[in-house]
Amino acid sequence: MASFSFRAALAASTFLATVGAAAAIDVIDQRGQTLSFDKEPAKVATIPIPAASMYVLSDGKADRLVAMNPTALGAITGEWLGHIYPGLEKVRTDIVKGGQFTPNVEALLTLSPDLVFQWANQGPDLIAPIERAGMKVFGQNYGTQAFLEETMLAMGKLTGQNDKTSALLDKHRGVMASLEKTTGAIPEADRPKVTYFQYFTNSLRPNGVGSYNDMYLKLAGGRNGAEGVKGTGTDVTFEQVLAWAPEVIILGGFDQAVPSDLYKDPKWASVPAVRNKRVYKMPIGGYRWDPPNVESPLAWIWVASILHPDKVGFNLRAEMDGVYKLLYGRAPTDEETRAILKASANADAKDYARVLER
Repeated sequence: MASFSFRAALAASTFLATVGAAAAIDVIDQRGQTLSFDKEPAKVATIPIPAASMYVLSDGKADRLVAMNPTALGAITGEWLGHIYPGLEKVRTDIVKGGQFTPNVEALLTLSPDLVFQWANQGPDLIAPIERAGMKVFGQNYGTQAFLEETMLAMGKLTGQNDKTSALLDKHRGVMASLEKTTGAIPEADRPKVTYFQYFTNSLRPNGVGSYNDMYLKLAGGRNGAEGVKGTGTDVTFEQVLAWAPEVIILGGFDQAVPSDLYKDPKWASVPAVRNKRVYKMPIGGYRWDPPNVESPLAWIWVASILHPDKVGFNLRAEMDGVYKLLYGRAPTDEETRAILKASANADAKDYARVLER
């Protein structure tokens, strides 16, 4: 119901903006707050980690992003988005302090942003200090496909890219509907047990039931192997993972761990996923593919392709070409595609050559 209300309000605000002054923009954030602008915001700061890439990809250019979360930079430097927009690597990242999302109000004030994106559902006191300082805040929610689509719609409106956003959302919904009929309909007994690790190197942190990762693992024909873990943010012991005996392990883009780290470590040798070479490194395109993001349909296809290569009804590389032409104006080269899909890190993984096929 909340999602429906947001969409209805957003549609109404779009209509009002259209019949009013052409340059005026009214947008409703995910707190239900209306934000009004005389024109498209010229300077935008993003504290939520995925918001930086989302805004740039919505806008089709990087010159309006004046600051981002430092963790967002990790998915840009040396990765695809940094290659396409090299200036992003110089964007300021000093807008948080004392916590991953705690705003550095003093730093934000020096930038005089027209709009600041901040989490609305990640704890108290993240938005109020920014608003008290006189800055406009778009409260963004995290964790579901509905929240992602709402944010995409709002960003499309703020950047004047409604048509592109509609095309992207058509892709999200089309891929989801197709997978629901194929891999999503696979019986429980035929679903491999998959453990996705958001973090691995310094702590073992799988995402459990109710997480966004849990949603697409099921959509892709898997079952979440993080038994007893709810949502995100819970560290587990190595002994717990041994007891789970995952058949597939996915290493997320927030951590530097790669499959060879497990293959060469004797203590992991008895884990079925390691023994059978079914450990995979998550790709990084315009953003990390593991959390909700603009390129999420490609992530769903990727997971389905490694779990059920004979049943997935998509060619990942062809789908990448189409989505990237829409987002970046061109398809990636063969070398670029292999880099995005972490071909080197996944070289020894079972059936990965099939994922790379055109």
